[in-house]
Amino acid sequence: MPAFIDIDHDDVELETSGAQELRTPGRCGGEHDAHRRNDKIERAMRPLNQAMHGAVIELLRSAPLSPGKVGFAWRAAVGPAMERAAAVRLDGRVLVVDAASAQWTREITRASSVILTRLQTYLGADAVERLEVRRP
Repeated sequence: MPAFIDIDHDDVELETSGAQELRTPGRCGGEHDAHRRNDKIERAMRPLNQAMHGAVIELLRSAPLSPGKVGFAWRAAVGPAMERAAAVRLDGRVLVVDAASAQWTREITRASSVILTRLQTYLGADAVERLEVRRP
């Protein structure tokens, strides 16, 4: 049995059987036009996580190169597990990566081309030329 809720004085029907979805109880006349306009707006909108990614990139690129900026870019490029498994520092245009173990050295080396591309996206193409992964 459907349940009705009031959102901004519009009736919205919630179907309680099977998968739930919000929908208007019925359309007639000009309501279809309003629905089509809303569809156009939704297609033009980007998810917040995509917008945040672009904003972070712009902020990072405009900030001066520093150990904090490099560390932040490293975390963003590799994720929390790999970030904890290695210490990084920028030596000229080479990112020196001191891995915590031989296993992490292999994993970081294996992923180095992807990591380098991501770092160049965050820091700028000329900030990091290559990675140098060091064994413990």
